[in-house]
Amino acid sequence: MSQNSEYVEKFHWHLWLLFALENWILDFGRPIAMLIFPLKWFPLNYPSVGDYFHMFYNILTPYYLERLINKSPMKFNRSLFHILMTVFVMGASIHLVGDSINHRLVLNGYQLHLSVRENPIMQKLEPKSLIDSFELLYFYDEVLGHYMW
Repeated sequence: MSQNSEYVEKFHWHLWLLFALENWILDFGRPIAMLIFPLKWFPLNYPSVGDYFHMFYNILTPYYLERLINKSPMKFNRSLFHILMTVFVMGASIHLVGDSINHRLVLNGYQLHLSVRENPIMQKLEPKSLIDSFELLYFYDEVLGHYMW
């Protein structure tokens, strides 16, 4: 085995290990933390413990990626990397806000299996034009945010 292939193998191992740990702790651990910490510690008008996990994910991922890119045997265009990381962070942040609001809606009776307009909680809103705002939020979270993320 050549020294270069050992370096590439080590690079891939670091990449897998960092992202596996980050995802297990910050993504899969998020709902577990939300079950452990009492809701009264995180009032609905403040970020929940799950929101903080999401925030850490959005902050740590670009640093991990930059560190790994610097270790990579291939060279990357730095400007392109920074543009892509900006798009990633913006998409993940849009998704964070959407999930945070969605979580609060569910705690107030929102039914995830129904569309925004079909939800009983939305049908009670006045003025009715507020439903358009929640549909826009859904678009930002589930469509645009996911594509950017």
